[in-house]
Amino acid sequence: MMHSTTIMTAPVSGKCVPLHAIYNSDYSSGNMGQGVAIVPTEDTVAAPFDCVVTRVSESRRCVVLSDKATNYEVLIAADFAADVDAFHLAVAPGQELSKGDILFTMDIDKANIGVGSVTVPCVFSAFTSTEGMNMTYGDAVRGETTVLTCAG
Repeated sequence: MMHSTTIMTAPVSGKCVPLHAIYNSDYSSGNMGQGVAIVPTEDTVAAPFDCVVTRVSESRRCVVLSDKATNYEVLIAADFAADVDAFHLAVAPGQELSKGDILFTMDIDKANIGVGSVTVPCVFSAFTSTEGMNMTYGDAVRGETTVLTCAG
């Protein structure tokens, strides 16, 4: 039996925290899957590995990426108030991306006004428990710091 591993680098620089530590219960409950969240210190969010964009949410603030090597899917979102005009999506469904290609940009200073902290949840939907996952918390640098490893 062959096992595949997905290594996810930070899609954005900032502080990597457990999902359960963020305010949004859609992500923190674990019902959507397991992963991490990043409290960003910059405005650019990039592909954490070579992937294909499989879906974009209706709100256009959430993208689902499929790892080209393993087919694991990860959801990456910009989590802040819906009526804030501080977001630009840079990808479309079916688009192939290399690690580091821009997914979206957001004005975190504008998004933080009156809504608390902006987070970037990163959720592996195939994993309902943390078994087979290694998560790294603390300071993260976009494209450099490994924040999540999934083996299946």
